[in-house]
Amino acid sequence: MIRLLHAAKAKPGDMRWGISFIITALMLLLIFVSSLMLVSRINTLEREKSFNRLYEEAQTIGDYIEMLVNNDREQLQLLATMLEQTDDFTSPRLWHLLDAYDRVGFMSRLQILLPGDKLVAAGGQVYDASGKLSFAQEAADGAHVTNRETDFFDPDVYVVRHYMPIERAGKIVALLCGVVSLTELPVLDNLQPYSGQGAMYIVDGANGDFLMDTWHPGRSGNIWALGERQTAPGYSSDRFKEQVRTGESGSIVFISRTTGEYLYLHSRAININAWRVSISVPDSVVFASAKTIARWFNLFLGFELLCFCLYLIWMIRTVREVTRAKQQRIEMFAAINGIEKLLFNAHEDLSRLHAALRQLGSRLYAQQVYFALLSQGEVQRLYTWSRGSSVEESSGNELEELWRELIPTFAAGQALYTQADPAALRRLLGAQGANCRTLTALPVHNASNGHICAMLLCTGIKLEPLRQAFLQAISFSLGLFCDNMHHRFRLQEQGDRDSLTGLYNRNRYERDLAHLAAAFPTGLGCLYLDVNGLHELNNKQGHAAGDAMLRCVAAGIVRYFSSEYQYRIGGDEFVLFFPAADAAALAKAGQALRAELLKADYHISMGFACDAKLRDLNGLIKTAEQRMYRDKQAFYAQSGSERRAAR
Repeated sequence: MIRLLHAAKAKPGDMRWGISFIITALMLLLIFVSSLMLVSRINTLEREKSFNRLYEEAQTIGDYIEMLVNNDREQLQLLATMLEQTDDFTSPRLWHLLDAYDRVGFMSRLQILLPGDKLVAAGGQVYDASGKLSFAQEAADGAHVTNRETDFFDPDVYVVRHYMPIERAGKIVALLCGVVSLTELPVLDNLQPYSGQGAMYIVDGANGDFLMDTWHPGRSGNIWALGERQTAPGYSSDRFKEQVRTGESGSIVFISRTTGEYLYLHSRAININAWRVSISVPDSVVFASAKTIARWFNLFLGFELLCFCLYLIWMIRTVREVTRAKQQRIEMFAAINGIEKLLFNAHEDLSRLHAALRQLGSRLYAQQVYFALLSQGEVQRLYTWSRGSSVEESSGNELEELWRELIPTFAAGQALYTQADPAALRRLLGAQGANCRTLTALPVHNASNGHICAMLLCTGIKLEPLRQAFLQAISFSLGLFCDNMHHRFRLQEQGDRDSLTGLYNRNRYERDLAHLAAAFPTGLGCLYLDVNGLHELNNKQGHAAGDAMLRCVAAGIVRYFSSEYQYRIGGDEFVLFFPAADAAALAKAGQALRAELLKADYHISMGFACDAKLRDLNGLIKTAEQRMYRDKQAFYAQSGSERRAAR
């Protein structure tokens, strides 16, 4: 009986342990099932994220390829226009220029296809292309890009040809051809899908041929061969083939024969023939994060078997650490995303010009590259690139000696300027010419009217024929850029000028106040000028008479005062700034202006103020204004007018 009682007493404890064991087992099972579900969900999210990234990178690369082809088309169009007046397409001088287009943009080299299926290649050599190339067929298609073809000189090499008609009197007399070698596309070397872990393909959607395959470099193939590969559940090779053929964006997952693992591939159409750009990434890269997380969960489960309590504590700690790490990554991605949004449309501003100058300087191994925009024979804006630094913008005033020599030289018709004398370089470039070996400059002509709109200068380069041709080719593109820039500067200048008097307006006045101290290091003087009787003149003779008086006063200000800081800040109020040291001369000029205006029966009130140390700019302007009001009071007191002399 006692034993039974002890046994009975023991059963509740055993039951508690059993219940604890069952609860622990259920919790372990729940954790295990939850872990499986979580890993499955993570795999799904990683797969979706992978396809989203594949889509974004395919979009970016597709846009880049379209840009390259469009740039090539513009280059070919420009050359074709130049060649319209050429009678001899085999001229050595012509091919000296065309051969300089080696590996320019998307193209590897240039050729010309003539009637009779004659091909003119490097050096002006003529070859019979009958049976390989058809002038009539290609001319019928106009400006176009072909699909994959064999190279004329090496049947084992595949190429794409970019044709541009050369017309004369409305008739196609030749076809300029940019040959794109599919085995070597150096302009795409900087494209690294998935941070270098993915592969990139360009596919002809009409027949499935690979135009480029970085997964199997140097080999040709066909995307329809994917139909022979085992696909992942839920994916159909026939469906993907139909998407490729119809130009839809499509995705597929299949087993790679090279690695034996699944490859995730996304394909989208680009606006070049039926071409498509495709990006693939291995399964191991797609689920790298997911597998890492799965291993951690397995460790969690194993540790739970040893000590559930410690496991729980450890898991909480780990979850917190993982959450903190994820939060940090999210914040980092948000910051990156913000920066990308800021930079997304930066190329529509001046970043493309900056990048072009950097590439130009790097290609020529130049010390500096200068690009000076001209307006009415004067430098309006200067963009400077120096080796090892970014592009800087300035007014160009620091190189006035250089402009005084170059502008008349190019205006006289000289097409190229070179200088290698050290003394002359120091004179022209100042401190920047101390370590300079050579200076090469050429004018940039406006593409629409042929006028000189800019100058391109490079220092420290060895001028060779190839480099000279390269610089001249670059100048064509810069000429197109000049139109928009000059238009932009004209709009800005119009926004700063008063339409009635031609002086700076109040907007420019408010903006310049922040820079006046730096503009006048030796002290600042201010002249505050007001036109007397404008209101009465407008009432008696009309606003046209008042406008004529204001224009007359403004013309006198320009004639008697040489300062560039001249503003009409109100209806009849004008403000001028000048060096403090010129105060006496400016006061004398003011009296001369007053005397001249009196001849036209116009009266002005003036107030001068000067400060050699410029301690308080607003106080300086206020002092000049108050002195002007005292001058106005004296005028009206003398004239007997009842108009207010103060406001």
